[in-house]
Amino acid sequence: LCESLLMLSYLYLVFAQLTVSYNIVSSKFLIAASISPFIILQLRFIFASIVIAMIAMSVEGYHSPKNLLLWPSQFKLNFIIQALCAGLFFNLFLLAGLEHTSAGSAGIITSFLPSMIVVFSILFLKESLNFQKSLSLTLATFGLILVNAKSFLSSQETHHFWGDLLVFLSLIPE
Repeated sequence: LCESLLMLSYLYLVFAQLTVSYNIVSSKFLIAASISPFIILQLRFIFASIVIAMIAMSVEGYHSPKNLLLWPSQFKLNFIIQALCAGLFFNLFLLAGLEHTSAGSAGIITSFLPSMIVVFSILFLKESLNFQKSLSLTLATFGLILVNAKSFLSSQETHHFWGDLLVFLSLIPE
C-alpha cells in the first residue's frame, strides 16, 4: 500500500509538471498568434472556474458558495491574497514575459520555483539552511545563469532578457 501511494504521488507530480509545461507552450503559441495576454488570462480563468465548479459539485457534501460568507475574515483575506498572487500576478508576469522570450527559456526559468520556495521559507518562515538546501540552491542558480548566459552577455538580446526577467519575477507571487 505504501509503495502504491508513493507511485501515485510521483504520477501526480509528473501530471502537474506536464500541465505546467503545456500551459507555457500553449500560452506562447497563442501569444505568437497575436492573442492578447489578457484574453488568454480571461479564457483560462473561465475554463478553470467551470472545471473546478464541476469537480466541487460532484464531491459528496458539497456546500454552495453562500457558505463562503460564513468564513472568518482572516481566512477570506488569505484566500483573496493567494488568488491574486498565484492566480493573477503569476499569470500576468508569465504571459508578459512570454511575449519577449521563448517557451523553452520560460520553462527552464519556472523550474527554478522550488529554489525560490526554499529561499522564501528561510527568509519568512525561519527554516534552517542545511548543506543539502545550500547545494540545491547553488546548483539551481548556476544552472539558471548558465542557460541564460547568452542573454546576459549579448547586448542584442535585451528583448529576450526582459522576457526572462518577467518570467523570473512571476515566480515571486507564485
